[in-house]
Amino acid sequence: MQFYPVKDSLRLITAGEDLCIRVWDLVINKEVVCLRGFMGRITSLAFSNDHKTLIVGAKDGRISFYNAADNYRQIAVMDVVKDMNIPNPLSDQDLEVNALCYITTTKQGLFLAVGTNAGQLALVDLRTQKVCFLEAEFIASEIVHIFYDESEQRLFAVNQDQNLFTYELKLKKSGVKLNKVASKCLFLDELIDIKFMKQLNSDGHASESKYAIMCSNSETLKLYNMMTGDVELYHGHDDIILCIDTHARPGEPTLVLTGAKDNTVRLWTFDPERKFQHRLSCLAVFKGHTENISGVCFAPKKREFFASVG
Repeated sequence: MQFYPVKDSLRLITAGEDLCIRVWDLVINKEVVCLRGFMGRITSLAFSNDHKTLIVGAKDGRISFYNAADNYRQIAVMDVVKDMNIPNPLSDQDLEVNALCYITTTKQGLFLAVGTNAGQLALVDLRTQKVCFLEAEFIASEIVHIFYDESEQRLFAVNQDQNLFTYELKLKKSGVKLNKVASKCLFLDELIDIKFMKQLNSDGHASESKYAIMCSNSETLKLYNMMTGDVELYHGHDDIILCIDTHARPGEPTLVLTGAKDNTVRLWTFDPERKFQHRLSCLAVFKGHTENISGVCFAPKKREFFASVG
């Protein structure tokens, strides 16, 4: 689930167990588009940097592209094995798309980072639609999350064994490569959700940030310092936290949303200048759901609005 990332837009994109993607207009409170035809559970939603293309990854091993400016008309469907040439090392099952991340570079162009159920991290050149980098060192442990820090040109991947891998994006004349610079073991229990704590300067440019926030099968919120490996633990929810979202605004503290099995949504503020164990503060608790909170997300330009689903 995520908002369409365009200013003044209040459209929400959701993916359900019915193998459909639905676009909701929150001004008129109606579904306006329904995308069907997926053969496996939808695992990833991503937008291109110009917000014109919606990219969808699914368990059927295909990546679909839709024109968001043309009523989400399908542009292309690509099989990660047949079309992108990502090798399948699994003898007993098909290759699946678990995570996606869109990357733009000023010189080399457009890329898509793809994480698979075989533990592979692939970088696909969208101009040629072929793999230009493949990291398969951690085979047999699924990639579950990928996110990119544009200001530092670093890519972060988390696998099912709760390992966090940090890569530097290397821009060369011969192409683009990912250079692994760090690998850390996070937790022994299941990692459910993770978000990069992006921050913006007063001029709107991304400032250096070294924190990620995550939940791992407990009611405790974890703030992770990716440079030192330190973890800060924050309490508030009465049951397991299931989802997280963050929102950065120029010159203001980053906001964090969390949803949990206690049927509540909590709003937090993040200040990296505060002391250890005081960088996160709970601002508000929202009640009203009668079921577990399975998803939360901020509106991209108006963070006074957010959506939650139970």
